[in-house]
Formats: sequence, structure tokens, C-alpha cells
Amino acid sequence: MYQAFQPPLYWQQFEDLTESVFPYLYGGAHAQKVGRPGQAQNGVDVYGRCLRTKRRIGIQCKRMDELDENNHPFPGGLIKKTMLRDEYQKALSFTPRLDEWILATTAKRDEKAQRAARILDEESQAAGNFTVRLWFWDDYVTYLNNFGDLQSRYYRDVLNVSSSHDLDKLTLELYAHAFSRPAFEDALYDENPDDFLQAIQDTIRALNTGELVDRQTRQVIRRAVGGRRTLNEDGWRQACNHVYEQLQEIKVRSKLAFGTARS
Repeated sequence: MYQAFQPPLYWQQFEDLTESVFPYLYGGAHAQKVGRPGQAQNGVDVYGRCLRTKRRIGIQCKRMDELDENNHPFPGGLIKKTMLRDEYQKALSFTPRLDEWILATTAKRDEKAQRAARILDEESQAAGNFTVRLWFWDDYVTYLNNFGDLQSRYYRDVLNVSSSHDLDKLTLELYAHAFSRPAFEDALYDENPDDFLQAIQDTIRALNTGELVDRQTRQVIRRAVGGRRTLNEDGWRQACNHVYEQLQEIKVRSKLAFGTARS
């Protein structure tokens, strides 16, 4: 039986995990992250050589969210053919010349993206360039289940969750975090109306999805497994449903009040 794992919340963590996966797949060879944020990386975030074959391998890491900031699915899939080819073109300029290039993503496995990668791989090898591969988050889940010490290093806290009560506790801690932000603690007259409404909407999203986003960057800053509907304890689930209904009412009333004040 396999353990399921959520993707890392931040792209730096995804790069760290990719760097650590490399030795397990390529005969103990160590890889290195390329450059630092802001520097040109020519389509490669992690670079290393396979100890067995001496092949030079470059990996481009793309942490992809499954939902946009409005909690809607991204249209048309996450890995587009244009993105794949744009990153491929950058990797052609990487030094030293690569033998294999991998686009690694937290997106789920997708047949359209796989087909695009196979076509690009044939074109690339026909032109005398490197092979092209895709790693999806499904592949990382397999790697984490196959290599126990890698699993323990990156998901120690997740592995300590041993019961439905523990899962509920993590979800409720996320909700407590959502309600501890300034929008709910400062006096209402100190809050910008738009910021207050945004905080309400973000908290509603957290209750529904188990994801809390940063107010400024709109990036996910905390994640639990599921939302209010997945709570196992009946009392907690009913209480969170009641909080959700109250937030919806506050949102409606606030929009009316702020609209009247502005007019």
C-alpha cells in the first residue's frame, strides 16, 4: 500500500526535493541546483551526471497549482505544449551540453502533456539534441514510497499523522491560522474594505478546500488534507459548516455596507 503525499507549498522546496531525488535514480550521483533566484538558468534548475552512464542531466522544476486564486481549475490542463517547448528552447543553451532534459512538475499526470513530450523528444533526438522527459507529481509519490529515508526527510510530520483525529486537528489548526490574521483582529474602521472582503473570501476558500493563501502574493501558505466536508468528527464538521454560513452572511452584509458608504 502506498502513502499519498501533497506537493511542497513553495517552489524552493520542490527544487530541494528534486535535487535529493537525483542520487536515488542515477546511481548515487549528486546533483546541484543551478544559480540563485534572478539569475539566468537556461531552462535548468538542477544539474547532475549519472554515475553509470556519465550522461549529463538537467531538470527544470515547475511547481504548478491545480487551482487559480479564485479557486477555479486552470483551463486546458496545467502543462501546455507551448510551455514545454519554451523551456526546451532555453535548455538548448545550457552549458555543458545536456544528454537528457527533464521537465519536472507538481501537476498530475496528463496524457496530452505526455504526448507533447514524446513528439518533442523525437524531434530533439532527430536534430542531434538531448532526450526529453516529463516527471509528474505522481512520479514523485512513487519515488517517495520507494525510498524510505527520502520520505522521512521531507514528510516526517505527515508520517506522524496516524489517525483521523490527527487529520482533523491539522485542518482545525489551519482554520485557527486563518482567523488569527489582522483582518479579524483589528478594529473594523482600521481595515480597508477591499482587504477585509478579501480576507473573508480567503477564509471561505480555506474552509472549503483546506488551502490558505497569502494576502499579498496569493500563494498557498498552508495546506491541510481537504476542507470542512472532510472532517471526521461530526461535531467539528457541523461547527465549521455553521462558521462557513456565518462568513457568507458577513460577506453579503459587508458588501452592502461598504457599497452604501462609498456612494
